[in-house]
Amino acid sequence: MEKMKNSILVFAIALLMISCATTSVPYSFVENGNETASIDFIGGNPGIKLIYFDNNELPEPDKKTHWNPVLFPVSKPLKITVHAYYQQQASSGSTGFLGALVTIAATSAITASRAVDRDVLFDCPSLDVGKTYKLVFRKGAGATGKNLLVLTDKSTGKVIYEQEFESK
Repeated sequence: MEKMKNSILVFAIALLMISCATTSVPYSFVENGNETASIDFIGGNPGIKLIYFDNNELPEPDKKTHWNPVLFPVSKPLKITVHAYYQQQASSGSTGFLGALVTIAATSAITASRAVDRDVLFDCPSLDVGKTYKLVFRKGAGATGKNLLVLTDKSTGKVIYEQEFESK
């Protein structure tokens, strides 16, 4: 019986994941098919979402789609605005009512101080023609962990540029 419950649970989760899946649709900030490079913007927790490029807002994609790849012009520095977000998950290592209260009080201040929910201007260096990059938000460890936007060459894994920013 337990095996059947687990099988039903796995099937339900798979069905949910399939129904929530979105299709990648390319988006270009480049006119006339000029030379381009692409950047993947990595969501999650922590995560980022592309908002603007050179004061041009990224439109909302159609239902069940997302923009990927996003194409940019090459051979010039770029001004890209992203929305960065991070919410630390509270841990509950203590047992009992009093222990839970102490844990909640102690972690609430740290959790609030580490939270990020803001727009950030990313000063992207010039990109190379035909290359694919990824931009991620990395949250450093500890109560005062650094907030970094990290641009990486997807084919080599080499970090191209890092930019630190304030939480608020």
